[in-house]
Parts: sequence; structure tokens; C-alpha cells
Amino acid sequence: MGFSKVILESDSRLVVNNIQKSSEDYSETRPFTWDAKNLARKFQCCRFQFIAREGNGAAHALAVEGMRAEGDSFWVEDAPLKFLEVADSDRRNGRPP
Repeated sequence: MGFSKVILESDSRLVVNNIQKSSEDYSETRPFTWDAKNLARKFQCCRFQFIAREGNGAAHALAVEGMRAEGDSFWVEDAPLKFLEVADSDRRNGRPP
């Protein structure tokens, strides 16, 4: 999509901490953190940060939907109904979309 600067958020503090470490990761999350670090190199700027699940229910809804799908999923124009409902609730409760 042409993004050069991104911020990636996770509700797993362990995963974010392991991605941000400069030392080698030997935890169970290693396959994920290794992939994340390699993908981050493709961006001009890529920052990983922790956000509590309560702070971004819409992102959690997308992650759950993605885990249910067989194969890769890309939502550019349309999003799953559950995501839209949660994003609307986040917005009404003062949380970012």
C-alpha cells in the first residue's frame, strides 16, 4: 500500500518487549518476533508499542477475525462487521478507532 512509516501496536507486552530488544530472543515468541523485525526493515520507520486490549478493541476484533480465516486476509475498503461494531463502540467511548 506504499506506507513508509508505521506504528504497530500489540496487547502483548511480552511480544513488544521481545521485538524491541537488541539481544537475541530465545522465548516462545521468537518466530513471531523474528518475522516482525525482518518485516520492520522494509519500512523507513517502524515503531512497535504496547497498548492494552481495552484501549483498542477494534484491533483485537480484527486479530480474532484474522485467526479464524484460512489464508491471508486484507481489508482495505470493507471490514468485517464485528470490527465495525467494535470500532464504533471504541469511538463512542472515547478510544481511538
